[in-house]
Amino acid sequence: LCLATESNDGSRSVWEALGGETSLIGSMEWLRPLRPVGYLAYQLAKRALPAPLGTAARFVGRSVDAFSSRKIRSQYPELRNLSGEELSDQTLLHCLQELLRDVPLRPEYNRDSLAWLLRLLEKKKGLGTLRRVLVRDAQGEILGWYIYFLAPDDVSKALQFHARPKCLGA
Repeated sequence: LCLATESNDGSRSVWEALGGETSLIGSMEWLRPLRPVGYLAYQLAKRALPAPLGTAARFVGRSVDAFSSRKIRSQYPELRNLSGEELSDQTLLHCLQELLRDVPLRPEYNRDSLAWLLRLLEKKKGLGTLRRVLVRDAQGEILGWYIYFLAPDDVSKALQFHARPKCLGA
């Protein structure tokens, strides 16, 4: 099994010429805006509006999304008991080994290979700043984690997220 996260048509042609197969459904990029009004304003500002109007649209979009997210959070009190903290290499390795133990197809990392991969990702400054977050409940139990590129003036991209099955709602 080979996963190529940054392939292009040239590397795909070489891979297939060597007998490899491409999973087209796995090659798609999916979009799920967490702040939909802000995302719409961002797209309008980027493609259709003059700069001053684009800036105003983005401000309005962020404001509407901030208000909406406060309203949504107030309807889900269990979200108040969650906390996020920096996810260390060692904790991520532990999570990958323990929380994914029953997953049939999963990455197999050791301390050095995971550290190498994370350093490689941190060098991709064009995608934003790599952020790694461990999520805990009020008792300190690990519920899951997420890793993403934070791009403040662009669309941030999630690389990986995982939650214990019982915690998916939160």
